[in-house]
Amino acid sequence: MGDLFRSQEMTLCQLFLQAEAAFACVSELGELGLVQFRDLKPDTNAFQRKFVNEIRRCDEMERKLRYLEKEIKKDSVPVLDTGDNPEAPNPREMVDLEANLEKLENELRDVNANEESLKRNYLELTELKHILRKTQTFFEETVDQHRGGALGRALGAGGSQRQRHQSDERASLIGAGGSAEEAWPQAGGLQLHLKLISSCLCTLIDLTAIDQNPPKAQGRVTDEESWSNALYRADVALTASGGGVGGGDSAAAEEAASGGGRGFRFEFLAGVLLRERLPAFERMLWRVCRGNVFLKQADIDVPLEDPASGDEVLKAVFIVFFQGDQLKSRVKKICEGFRASLYPCPDSQAERREMAISVMTRIEDLNTVLNTTVDHRRRLLMSAAKNLRLWFIKVGKIKAIYHTLNMFNVEATSKCLIGEAWCAVDDLDKIHLALRSSATVPGRPSRRGTERAGSSVPPILNRMTTREAPPTYFRVNKLTVGFQNIIDAYGVASYREANPTPFAVITFPFLFAVMYGDFGHGALMFLAALPRRSGPPSSTARYIILLMGLFSVYTGLIYNDVFSHSVNIFGSGWSVKGQFSNMSIDQASVVLGVIHMVFGVCVGLTNHLYRRDFLSVIGEFVPQLLFMMAMFGYLVILIVYKWIAYSGQNSNCAPNLL
Repeated sequence: MGDLFRSQEMTLCQLFLQAEAAFACVSELGELGLVQFRDLKPDTNAFQRKFVNEIRRCDEMERKLRYLEKEIKKDSVPVLDTGDNPEAPNPREMVDLEANLEKLENELRDVNANEESLKRNYLELTELKHILRKTQTFFEETVDQHRGGALGRALGAGGSQRQRHQSDERASLIGAGGSAEEAWPQAGGLQLHLKLISSCLCTLIDLTAIDQNPPKAQGRVTDEESWSNALYRADVALTASGGGVGGGDSAAAEEAASGGGRGFRFEFLAGVLLRERLPAFERMLWRVCRGNVFLKQADIDVPLEDPASGDEVLKAVFIVFFQGDQLKSRVKKICEGFRASLYPCPDSQAERREMAISVMTRIEDLNTVLNTTVDHRRRLLMSAAKNLRLWFIKVGKIKAIYHTLNMFNVEATSKCLIGEAWCAVDDLDKIHLALRSSATVPGRPSRRGTERAGSSVPPILNRMTTREAPPTYFRVNKLTVGFQNIIDAYGVASYREANPTPFAVITFPFLFAVMYGDFGHGALMFLAALPRRSGPPSSTARYIILLMGLFSVYTGLIYNDVFSHSVNIFGSGWSVKGQFSNMSIDQASVVLGVIHMVFGVCVGLTNHLYRRDFLSVIGEFVPQLLFMMAMFGYLVILIVYKWIAYSGQNSNCAPNLL
């Protein structure tokens, strides 16, 4: 019982360890947990100590373990926790563990890099698939909308000669029989759409009025009439080179497209852009290109996964039509600035269909490879999750051992390490046993500290005399450890001082119950703490909550409170008429508080008597007791007298105490 009420008697010991056996001996002492080492080189920099390289290796292993843990949590793989406490591996096992972690990290990084590359390729193919699909839909809708005489209305006011020339070209495109309405869809949606885009561009130039008097430069359309003439030549060129439809004359097409030295060639760029950037992208195109481009856009309905971050993003497909190399350069720079992904899109419908089939085949193959890679990555993470917690414990113990060895002084020949440590006098036999004989850690096989390292020289442990104040060490068990932590939160007691923890085991939950007495809430707290749970927080707080709930049940019965509702269980001997203020609970609280404070002062008296400090008894304890009794003791006496002298059995009126 003396161990509970007063801190342990401590002694300073000097420890001599052979260099080869130092790691194993410190490991055994660490498992025992009864020694506090002193730093014999406080002025030495941490980077100038003997085992700094080993600590760096441990830091590197911890970094790898944190990386594995992050990847395991990312995939929601459960980490196996058996509750075992593995011993610290020896330096040879440390090399194997380091190599294993290095192999796992490299393999996982390679798999992640491959997976990211595959996801990036998958994203590109998916975007290209949507581009081909949206482009084809766009062209088909345009052909349906402008079937028949749409082209004539778009080109507007051409000359009769040009109309006759255009009719002859249409007749040559149709061949024997049929109408122009049947021939235009066969000529390809892109060819017809470029003509319609041209008419739109003519209107845009007329509406924007950006260039009121543009220069008559070669290869640039300057007014609506020039646009119409150029569109007519482009129409002839596109229909003449229709890829086998109508069998047009390519020479005539080239001559018509040249236009007497002024070329007129339409191009387009297709790509994918984040949906949120699309309005700004459209405004930038309009301003930089002065309205000489035509933009068509369509949203991608399915969110796409970003391979870098793993987040799902919304994107849109866009097609930009323009004329000339200068506009092409501007459009490309704008696309690069907005981080748009550009993809090649064929001109003809047959080529687009062929590319779409190829893209779908590649997507299926890539999806198979990607699923295999994901399965391989998950198998790696599951194998690492089985031992992750054990690896963390092992690396932490190795690092702690080397940190402790850095506190030792190294002998001149580097064959011996000298250290100093505080330990309890009652534990000296256990420490000797851990160093020389078998370790006394429960649940572990018997081992010898020196034999574990293969050393024939036993360690030497000598007691030393010192004037330094020893550290305070209280023995605790699973019941008192939680209350001891509460006491230490307010301040650690001095060496050989009385320990208030055994008293706090009762007073703390009882005073809690006085303040929060409720039968229902107390029963819930008691039942919540009743089952045993693993883990340090649960083990330390379990008995605190259990006792708090038990005392709350007791005071709740006295208060007749169940979930904040009054319940008359035992009946009442009072008959109260009119207004009545029951001060009994407040008076009882004052009495309990004064008793608690006086008890604390009396515990301090035991410390003075143990140290034979009679001056403190006269100059500190006696004045404190007199002051408290003069102020609060008299009040407590009056409260008790009032409870005895005045009751509910008669009509005597109790006087006020203040």
